[in-house]
Amino acid sequence: PPSPPSPPSPRVAVALTREAGKNAPLAARLRERGLSTVELPTLCFTPLDHARLAERLLAASSQASWVVVTSADAANLLAHEWNRAQRPPLTVACVGKATADALAAHGIAADFVPSKATAKVLAAELPADGPTSVLYPCSALAADTLCEALESRGFTTERLEAYTVE
Repeated sequence: PPSPPSPPSPRVAVALTREAGKNAPLAARLRERGLSTVELPTLCFTPLDHARLAERLLAASSQASWVVVTSADAANLLAHEWNRAQRPPLTVACVGKATADALAAHGIAADFVPSKATAKVLAAELPADGPTSVLYPCSALAADTLCEALESRGFTTERLEAYTVE
């Protein structure tokens, strides 16, 4: 007698949980490998203090401080507030190429990008022969690694919790 048909294989999809609209690159790579995806955002970007960031950007500009950016979210928020503050001149350090590219898309050039995209390397390599104060707009969830390492090198840091991701 003929053997019974095999049961259908279950359909599996990979759940992509980043914010809506931020899953496309990973979704494309997974589809190339024959996997289905479903977007189920579990994170939400929330700006915290727009007015304070704009105010501090103006101060950083007048005090010749570094503005250090360590994420694309911070880069996008910084660019928005930089425009609201009428585009003051800034001296900007980015943690890596992706963050620098996010700023460049808004017309802000990075003055410094470290040899490796980590906070530790950024803190170790940030030139100390220029400004020695740092404005660090970051997530409320960001670790203190960058500020602690910069302060150990003699920099004065101002951590500004500009957004959170919930």
